[in-house]
Amino acid sequence: GGTPDDGGIDGDGAAATFDDVPQGQVVLVRADTPAAAVARGIALMNGLTFIEPGQRVMLKPNMTGPIPPPDTTSAEVLVEMIRQCRAAGAGEVIVAERTYGPFRTATVFDWPLCEGDTRTMTECIESAGATFRPLDDEPWVEHTLPGDTDFDEPILIPRILSEIDHLINVPALKTHSIAVFTMSLKNFFGLIHPDTRDGQVHGDPRNATDPDREKRMFAQMNLAFHPVLNVMDAI
Repeated sequence: GGTPDDGGIDGDGAAATFDDVPQGQVVLVRADTPAAAVARGIALMNGLTFIEPGQRVMLKPNMTGPIPPPDTTSAEVLVEMIRQCRAAGAGEVIVAERTYGPFRTATVFDWPLCEGDTRTMTECIESAGATFRPLDDEPWVEHTLPGDTDFDEPILIPRILSEIDHLINVPALKTHSIAVFTMSLKNFFGLIHPDTRDGQVHGDPRNATDPDREKRMFAQMNLAFHPVLNVMDAI
């Protein structure tokens, strides 16, 4: 589906609400390879017509750790998305992620998980013509979510979101110990700073008496993010 093409935040600095998001298209494709499925899905949507020449596009994969697909976004899907964005005229394609827990994102992306465990995700991304931006040491900014949410304080999100033209979400479909399953909404937890994750979400004692609190927060945090496209890797 489509949203305001501003990297996820409205022009006045305030996040849109879910009611502001227009209806979009849903395309389901099965093909011989993940890359072929991505290409066919985009073709059915008449291409990435929202990308104008020279624009900056950011892809957000799901790389929770040094774990191969289907628990993470496959390199084939990510590389094809990079290729499609470049072909549509993007001036720069950025792959950005903040992986889970004790792992450094750069370390995870340098693990040989691609092409029969012979290449790293970083190699695949850069050879496809994209820029890899691990968010661990990137600047983060405070963002106040609109409306009544379970967040008591502003959340920390990457500043790069205000520096791009389009955000494309590239999650992996899988089960999850807290959320039961994880798809497009949960993938953006990787755009939440660990201080917010561990402090307001996972580390709050209210979770003990309200088992649905974290699940609600996984959804509520998406008020800060408005991808123009979700491409789900469901191998």
